[in-house]
Amino acid sequence: VLKVLRLDGTDADMGLQRFMQEYALLARIEHPNVARFHRQGFSVGNAYIAMEYFPLGDLRTRMGRPLDPAVAMYYLRQIASGLEALHGMGIVHRDLKPDNVMVRQDGIVAIADFGIAKQVAMQITDTGAGEIVGTPYYLSPEQAQGRRVDARADLYSLGVLMFEMLTGAKPYHARTAQELLRLHIEAPVPTL
Repeated sequence: VLKVLRLDGTDADMGLQRFMQEYALLARIEHPNVARFHRQGFSVGNAYIAMEYFPLGDLRTRMGRPLDPAVAMYYLRQIASGLEALHGMGIVHRDLKPDNVMVRQDGIVAIADFGIAKQVAMQITDTGAGEIVGTPYYLSPEQAQGRRVDARADLYSLGVLMFEMLTGAKPYHARTAQELLRLHIEAPVPTL
């Protein structure tokens, strides 16, 4: 699969930096539960990353209703193993959600889409102070507050993902993104 970034937009510099960073962070990781990145390059007006193709799509397509607990645990173990590999390299994904967990032909899952991932030791990848990145339904309280995050933020997102796999619903719902972020910070942890 080719992931392509046009280089002629108004935010091209920031987009290119994140695009280049995505490949730089992941090209050196070889783990069965992390998407494989093959090559990065440029063509006229575009940057591209050649990465593994996932014929069965993402985990979201399998989550229209609650999953059998054994199936949910099967996925949880694989995602946690992929996170362990990422965290071992000092990488925090920051946007773990069903749409970013891909399914291979053999049913093995792999974490993908590292567009906002960061290596904890690299200052160049830091977002601005107070900037919130990620998908509001899955954000850790630290991310919701725009604070510095580490591997624990991904584990929180994994917990939200597991809740959704088991119940078929997200743990928090709100009319606005701001209200949803507040719930992640202040609301009691929902029970299954």
